[in-house]
Amino acid sequence: MRQRPVAIIIFGILNLGFGLLYLISPLFNLAMRKIKLPGQSALTAFYSDPSCIAWINVSLAVGVVGGLALLALGVGLLLSKNWARIGSIVFALFSGAFAVAASVAVWRFMETVTRGMPPGFAAAVRTMVSVFSLVYGLAYPLLLLYFMTRPNVIAACRPEPPPALNA
Repeated sequence: MRQRPVAIIIFGILNLGFGLLYLISPLFNLAMRKIKLPGQSALTAFYSDPSCIAWINVSLAVGVVGGLALLALGVGLLLSKNWARIGSIVFALFSGAFAVAASVAVWRFMETVTRGMPPGFAAAVRTMVSVFSLVYGLAYPLLLLYFMTRPNVIAACRPEPPPALNA
C-alpha cells in the first residue's frame, strides 16, 4: 500500500469541514433575516433590495450543492480516489469563478449599504469589502487547485496495479 501524502489528508478533512459549513449556512441566513434592528440599518437596507435577496438565494442553492459535493469529495480524497482529486480540481475552478462573481455582486450590494455615507468613505468601504471578498473567496480554491495538481498527489490517487500472479 502506498503512503498517502499529507495534502490528501488535509484537503480531505477541509473538504468535509467546508462541506458541512456550506450545508449549515442557510440556517444562519434565515436567522439573519429574522433579526429586526431599530431604525434604518445597513442590514435592513441590504435585505430590502430584491437583487440582494435573489443573489443570496442563488448563493445558498449553489452552496448547498457545493457542500454536498465537498462532502463526497472529502471522503473520496481520504480514500485516495482519483475521481475525488479530479472533482476537487473542478470544484476549485468553479468556486474560483463564483468568488469573482461574488466580489462583483458584493460591490453592487455595498452601494446599497453605503448609500448614506460620505462618498469617499463609501467608496473605500466598498473597495475594502469587495477585495476582502475576492481574496477570501479565492484562497481555498487556489490552494486546492495547487495541491491537487502536485505530482505526489496525482501518483497517490492512481489506482494500484493488480498484484502479479505467481505461476
